[in-house]
Amino acid sequence: MTLWILSLTILGAAAGLEVGPVRLLNNRTHISYGLGPAANNSLLECPYQLSEGETLQQISWILWNGEEQVGTYEWLPSGEGSAEGLLKGVVNLSRDDGDLELTKLRYDLGGFYSCAATLTDGHVEKADKWEALIIDLTAYSSYHRGYDNLTACTYNASVGYSPTYPPPTVRTGMYSDQRGGFYDEVTSLEWLKIVYANKSTGYSFSDRVFKIDANTPDDASFRSSLGVTKTDGTYIPLTSSISYSILWSKEGCPWPNLQEHQMLDNIQGRKTCRGQLAPGYFDSSFTVRCEKGYHAVGVVTSLKMMCNKTFAWITEDGDEPRLEDLQCVIDNTDPADPADPDGGSAGDVGSSVALITGTFLLLCLLHQ
Repeated sequence: MTLWILSLTILGAAAGLEVGPVRLLNNRTHISYGLGPAANNSLLECPYQLSEGETLQQISWILWNGEEQVGTYEWLPSGEGSAEGLLKGVVNLSRDDGDLELTKLRYDLGGFYSCAATLTDGHVEKADKWEALIIDLTAYSSYHRGYDNLTACTYNASVGYSPTYPPPTVRTGMYSDQRGGFYDEVTSLEWLKIVYANKSTGYSFSDRVFKIDANTPDDASFRSSLGVTKTDGTYIPLTSSISYSILWSKEGCPWPNLQEHQMLDNIQGRKTCRGQLAPGYFDSSFTVRCEKGYHAVGVVTSLKMMCNKTFAWITEDGDEPRLEDLQCVIDNTDPADPADPDGGSAGDVGSSVALITGTFLLLCLLHQ
């Protein structure tokens, strides 16, 4: 019984070792090529936790290219480490903590890294591979030029990004939270893509036209972003810009819901790009009349409506218009009897009956 308990204790101690996950110092998302090698930029950590009675023998690092090991680094608590393959000559061998600090940066040092901790009793725990990207923005420059065309109700944009390594993910276009993201986006075919000798990639486009109309969301903005996407789909944002214009959200008076057989006439003033009548002008107005073939019955024969600065319709007297006061009926309807849709009075019917009767008697006499 005593041996069995001792065996469980030993196994439990070995199982207590925890390693990983691999990460950059301060949970950085990537290594910046432009910042150069430094502990706060190019240091990969292999966190581990020992249980009571455990002693660490070594930390081992591997740089992977697919399933192939292309670089290794081993660190011993008792002395300096050693590096081979792509990691030879580019790792700080004098660190006292087993972390991997790159002292030189090259594009081919970006990739998947894994680490393992080995105890003096031979037990080994490994951390999963983790992708550490080395990102180079080269010239660190980008441009975004845009202008509104009020007459055409369009936004004209040109965007360019300097070469970036590895090949970046670019997204640009009209954006709306209400629509759930980009609703008019520059497609991959519209970007000019240039791949350079060092495998960096530049993107640009010129004079892309975006239409502003009644379907443009109220929260529309122009957004452009560049980042790098890791193998697992994680997106690392690098630079972005957002633009707004009063043109895109310019409000006006919404067109009224007309009653049956009503129409708009004599529309005056300027429309917004959303198709509404712009307020604040000398004569932003229209007249509501009956459609052709119909006429008004009652006191109100037409309504003149004006758009004020609060985006509300008012009458010439400053009152709220009542479209239901303008009743339109078909032209051949007797105004005195609007309930008679076919038109004509009782006297007209009597005359018609007398005429038919007389014609019938005349035909009978001629037949005799």
